[in-house]
Amino acid sequence: QFAFDAPYYPPLEPDNNFCRLWIRGVNLGNEMTDWSLTDKPISLFGDPVLVDGAPHDDGIKTSGVKSIAIRMNRPNTQLDEYIQVNTDGITSLNVAGISVGKSYFCRFRILDLSLDVDSLERTLFEKIDGSTIDDGAMAYVTPTGRLVFIVRRSGVNYSWQTGESTIATDTVYDCVFTFDQPTKAVHIWVNNIDKSLTAGPSPFWQSDTGNTDLWICQRGKGDDTEGFFYGDLYDFRVYHEKVI
Repeated sequence: QFAFDAPYYPPLEPDNNFCRLWIRGVNLGNEMTDWSLTDKPISLFGDPVLVDGAPHDDGIKTSGVKSIAIRMNRPNTQLDEYIQVNTDGITSLNVAGISVGKSYFCRFRILDLSLDVDSLERTLFEKIDGSTIDDGAMAYVTPTGRLVFIVRRSGVNYSWQTGESTIATDTVYDCVFTFDQPTKAVHIWVNNIDKSLTAGPSPFWQSDTGNTDLWICQRGKGDDTEGFFYGDLYDFRVYHEKVI
């Protein structure tokens, strides 16, 4: 029903009753892998909308909307909206076993910093290794705009945070979270500036401890999930054995 190499304009096109959109990254270079890694499926839950991602251009287009973001968990929406990456058989997403380090890149815009109904912060991503949680990583934003990044490596927590008011509402941020394995150094970069300030709190793991998938912009336990990140996700990438 749709022509190849032709522009379509959401939300009117394509009609969601007849066409489902799958987003996949390939050929991203030998130092970076796409979300699905070894062709594992990515699940986009709920009914998020595509929104104008301006002002980002990146030199890709010369006209029209320069970039697109996924808006999740809008007020009054009836569905929980988040991304789940199946990690069965994948070791590169785990913190265990790395010798160099690991970096996470996330471009996002939060539209509300307040706590949810269960009094939890807005989570950007979380990945654990199982019920014992010997290894894991998570990043979240507090209601005061403090950005927190926690890595758990072989049962030891390495946590760091920024100052308050680092993250404001309705503002696009490029954030890089790095963990250097030899030095155990944790850093939080916000718009190319190292905003690491003080040691952060112990982790409060929000995922179902029996589920080891990577969760992006989601909070919940098992089937009782509640969409938690209210805002726009522009990009998310994991750099394994790279500290950028």
